[in-house]
Amino acid sequence: MTELANRLDSNGFAVIPGPFDEKILDALANSIRTARTDSPSLRNRQRGGGLFAMRNILEIPTVAEIAVSPLLCRLIDELLGANSFPVRGIFFDKPPGANWLVPWHQDLMIPTREKREDAIGYRAWSRKDGVWHTLPPIEVLERMLTVRIHLDDCDADNGALQVIPGSHAHGRLTDTETDRWRQSHSPVTVCATRGDILLMRPLLLHASSASHEADTRQRRIVHLEYAAHPLPEGVQWATKSSLITSILPDSQV
Repeated sequence: MTELANRLDSNGFAVIPGPFDEKILDALANSIRTARTDSPSLRNRQRGGGLFAMRNILEIPTVAEIAVSPLLCRLIDELLGANSFPVRGIFFDKPPGANWLVPWHQDLMIPTREKREDAIGYRAWSRKDGVWHTLPPIEVLERMLTVRIHLDDCDADNGALQVIPGSHAHGRLTDTETDRWRQSHSPVTVCATRGDILLMRPLLLHASSASHEADTRQRRIVHLEYAAHPLPEGVQWATKSSLITSILPDSQV
């Protein structure tokens, strides 16, 4: 097991300093800023005149190209296994006009192609921006990996992510168990500079505060989730981008 895999296995997260150059970061930011919003699954979330979130950004060609780039594919294959693939993409920001916070939680829902109520082990089905989501069997979440690409410097003043190391290894936590982890473990603020990548297990407890009132910086994040296995019970991942689906075996899409 590599040193990176050891850190990820032990802590549930790891930061990789700046693997992307400025040209790629600018292309990512510009593609999201100019993306069309007439698709039912690609809608801007705006508050106070500022864009703060967008779901399903794998539909944006530039995002899809970077998500399946050799650099990321080699990295994810090393950690998840051969033939890994992106299953979801989300954009987050905290601009001055749309500041927000996120309470402590785990990332528990996954996007699927359709609703399958007869599939054993899946529950809490819901439809978000035209895409079905569900709470899958725990082993699905344990075999996934999140990649967060930072488009801006990020620290405690502008709402950097906070995590509780090791919490990912204890399964799906109840509210009571989450409170116990918060009371008994000190959170870590994950500071990053523009271009850094944060690797994170979805089951890792994480949260973020609103940016300080005097801090007017953005905190733009491209959040990508990866898997390397088909879903059990015949449920299918909801990857829609033609670029993404072109690289996936039929058994996975």
